[in-house]
Amino acid sequence: MRSLKAGGQWLDAYGLWLAQHKESVPLLYNGSFDQAIEQDGFDWEFSRAPRSRAGVMVEQEVMARRGMVLGLDFTGRSFTAPIVRQYLFAAPGAYRLRGEYMASKLRSESGLTWSVVCTSGRKAVLVRSRPIQDTGGVWQPLEAEFTVPSDCGVVASLQLEPAAQFEAATGIKGRVAFDGFNLARTSN
Repeated sequence: MRSLKAGGQWLDAYGLWLAQHKESVPLLYNGSFDQAIEQDGFDWEFSRAPRSRAGVMVEQEVMARRGMVLGLDFTGRSFTAPIVRQYLFAAPGAYRLRGEYMASKLRSESGLTWSVVCTSGRKAVLVRSRPIQDTGGVWQPLEAEFTVPSDCGVVASLQLEPAAQFEAATGIKGRVAFDGFNLARTSN
């Protein structure tokens, strides 16, 4: 599946993904982060670096009253953006992304943002969420609406990145967790 995706053969890759998952596959897979992340499919993707050099450590972890969440620990070192990504097989139309986040001791000039980007054509950014800043450990809602145009291709990328790109080079410190993500078509 990795080579199909890398070669731009999205329909074949997604068909293989669907064949491997007998159950119905939602628009955003594993949005609750309760299932183990499947590498090389249409699940969450992130770079892995040795702990001694990692600018961000990404892991699923159990959190009281929430179950599994996606936890990110920023170490102050540089990192590669996007931090986390999921390729979305999204037909043209209007969508709404919802989820929750919590940030603790987050030291970042501009914060983090979730973006949806076309993977082909002009690779346009369809939406950027409002910046994620420190919440003092309190869970906050996240929502973003966007429209996938017909010239976007069959796949878009939902990705987390620093709101100011220079912060990938300078580093961020603190902790962020995400949970309860959902992507749905809207009538707009």
